[in-house]
Amino acid sequence: LMTRRLALSPDPAGALFLRVPSPEEGTDPILALRRQAEEHGRQHALPEWKERLTELRDRFPAPAEGFAATLRALQAALPQAPFVVCVDRIDVLQAGPGTGGGPWAWRPDAADWWRQLEDLAAEGSILVLASTRYAGADLPARSHLGMPPLSPSDAFRMMAFFVDLADLTPEERRQLVDWSEGHPLTIAWLNEAVDRKSVV
Repeated sequence: LMTRRLALSPDPAGALFLRVPSPEEGTDPILALRRQAEEHGRQHALPEWKERLTELRDRFPAPAEGFAATLRALQAALPQAPFVVCVDRIDVLQAGPGTGGGPWAWRPDAADWWRQLEDLAAEGSILVLASTRYAGADLPARSHLGMPPLSPSDAFRMMAFFVDLADLTPEERRQLVDWSEGHPLTIAWLNEAVDRKSVV
């Protein structure tokens, strides 16, 4: 989701970076995103933020509605416009391959959260950037920026940032580059799964 213009502020409080937790982490992902947004206000010592959070939690106990209310409170507490929110890995909240509604369909507990995010972007004072592997039909073409697979050289360089993959020989990394087909998430999975002794 994107508004039509972006005016970045030099104030780091004006950009909020959120990460959707994986199912293996055993947390409610929507509630976790709300807590991350709340922590942003604490980290940047926004005026009367503790009192504001108490009020928001009382008024908006539902995670999705409370998440949106927290973002609006953050934006209101900051002088610059728009407030930029970057949400990474929202595909964790999507159905994924092999499901009847298509991989881009929202899990039942995430559909309301996505509607809240759409409303925030439509209001114009908050710029929302979200990364996903599954761009669905409900995302307007003007709001979708597709990313092609990494080139072999970029995939090779990316591996240097992962502890286990960085320890491999150049020839071993080149073989994994071929297996990854340029997909960054596949490279991340390979880092978790690789066993140096099993790499031929």
